[in-house]
Amino acid sequence: MSETLPEVEQPPVRQAALARRASPADIETAGEWLLPRLAAHYMVSGRVVLGWLLGTMGSNSQMVVACGDAMGAGHVEPGHLGRPPRVAVDFVLAKNPEEQTSEMQAIFRTIGLWAKGMGAEKMTGVDDLTDCDRLDIRVVGKLTKRDVYEMVFLK
Repeated sequence: MSETLPEVEQPPVRQAALARRASPADIETAGEWLLPRLAAHYMVSGRVVLGWLLGTMGSNSQMVVACGDAMGAGHVEPGHLGRPPRVAVDFVLAKNPEEQTSEMQAIFRTIGLWAKGMGAEKMTGVDDLTDCDRLDIRVVGKLTKRDVYEMVFLK
């Protein structure tokens, strides 16, 4: 006597998010949601933000990353007195943050791989300006309080 098993609904298959260095075309498509958010955060005009993004695209010490409807940026902070350089994350934002967690994680991974290639061992400012939840960031790498809240005051 053979029983047939009930069919189980399979979850939809998501392709792995592919993050890459951004181009001016990516800024053009993401501009309507990205530029106002960055302009409000940095308290400058959208034109200033646009000029900054376009100016950093050709730099080896800065990286702007696109992945679907999510974008991020980071820059190298040189090391001093024998310390290795660090990479500071400028922002990782998404058009629909609830739906684009994997894209934002891919951006963090891409910035991390680029940082290792630059000799950096840590990323700072990881949750300063991001739509990605801390638990989702932890999937990418070890997250320490110092990396999140690091700030140095000069006397």
